Amino acid sequence: MVRCFSVIATLLLTTSFLAAQEICDNAIDDDGDGLIDFQDDDCTCEFIEIRSLIPNPSFENMSCCPDQHYRLDCAPPWIQAYGVTPDYIHMCDWMGPENIAVPIPFPDGEGIIGFVDGRVPQNLPIEYDWKEYAGVCLLGTMEAGKTYRIEFSLGFAGQLRSPPLEFTIYGTSDCANFPFGVNDVLPGCPTNYPEWVRLEGKLLDGGTDGPSWVNDYFEFTPNQDIRAIAIGPPCAPFPGDITHYYFMDNLIMEETFLFQYQIFSSGDICAGDYLLQVDVSTAVEYQWYRDSIALVGETGPTLSVDEYRNGNYQVRMIEPDGCRMSPPFPFERPAIPETEVEAIICPGEVYADTGFSADSEGTYQYILPASTGCDSIINLTLKPCQLYLPNVFSPNRDGVNDSFRVYDKQGTNDYTIYVFDRWGNQVFEGQEWDGQIRGRPANQGVYLYYVKLNTVGGESVIQQGSVTLIR
Repeated sequence: MVRCFSVIATLLLTTSFLAAQEICDNAIDDDGDGLIDFQDDDCTCEFIEIRSLIPNPSFENMSCCPDQHYRLDCAPPWIQAYGVTPDYIHMCDWMGPENIAVPIPFPDGEGIIGFVDGRVPQNLPIEYDWKEYAGVCLLGTMEAGKTYRIEFSLGFAGQLRSPPLEFTIYGTSDCANFPFGVNDVLPGCPTNYPEWVRLEGKLLDGGTDGPSWVNDYFEFTPNQDIRAIAIGPPCAPFPGDITHYYFMDNLIMEETFLFQYQIFSSGDICAGDYLLQVDVSTAVEYQWYRDSIALVGETGPTLSVDEYRNGNYQVRMIEPDGCRMSPPFPFERPAIPETEVEAIICPGEVYADTGFSADSEGTYQYILPASTGCDSIINLTLKPCQLYLPNVFSPNRDGVNDSFRVYDKQGTNDYTIYVFDRWGNQVFEGQEWDGQIRGRPANQGVYLYYVKLNTVGGESVIQQGSVTLIR
């Protein structure tokens, strides 16, 4: 009887185990197969994927490095919409017109497009219809009657060179309609030609006196199928007596309803107010996941990641017509960077850097606070002086360590500093570098320098090395 009872109990336990079903939102391996929640095939939901109908949306894919104006051909499949061509700007070399302040950093990657709305040639009449458009064939057809959204970043050089602009998109039913305005000297707006229609536009303002980016979107419903687009300034002649210049980047376009399932971020992870969120929609239930495992209790349209680890975050939305899962949002908490710094200190001198100071040689470690809260660790080695060139400087106009220069305690000013970027291009020549390149803030990073100094004793001192620019 005991043996019979044991067999029956074993069968009951086995049957119960086999009948177990994975519950998809409790962070528990309910069926014992080693897979939790949406790691398990028992959990099903429609996964939403947003891919921009616009190819190469951030101008990162390139066939060549631009070395001058125009060169949109370096960013295929973007093409010259007609005879007047936007500029392809890339950090590999050409960084835009010398008299235009390019907003840095770029919103996404290392490539952007620059374009003008009207042109004012020197000693010639104003060309109000000189307009530059970037053109591209879409990866699919925008269907008539459906509503689409385009998200984008629009760059401004400042109020003078980049006043408010109605950023506008135009469409055509056939890629063969590129280029438009053939043989016209100034074809102007795409809608000057019957194959093209204006889809939509939005008036945007940079909002500052300096270079800046504005991230925004607008929606539209085409009344015909669209296979290609041209994007840039509005049709109206530009008002002004100076050439207006703008930048564009990160063009994401898809059907509007898909964007409600897209996770986007707000706030600053370094300041502790960083949020992940989705547009509030018809969903009646939300559930957040990290690496396909439920974050129990996180059931709203927003998620604060302060207490969570790095990973791929998603949100499940149960709606009246079914279950949908957002695309993964990769999150990685920024690591505290460490910078090795060597400097020379002379008797009676104090080395100072944003809250830290030392007056003798030795090794030190201190925190360099950043305005956003993501601090840096500085490992400092102070050596006795002969020629003092700092290995790091922070040109943030706080009055401390704002420039890169030579300190010669023998009283001579007979020296020259030459600074080079990582591609070997000379970016500065003189006695004190303020961290600017052609009037624009240089990128944070490491630069090489070469110094030639003539001392009061008639000796020539040559020194070379690297300096780290921190913002």
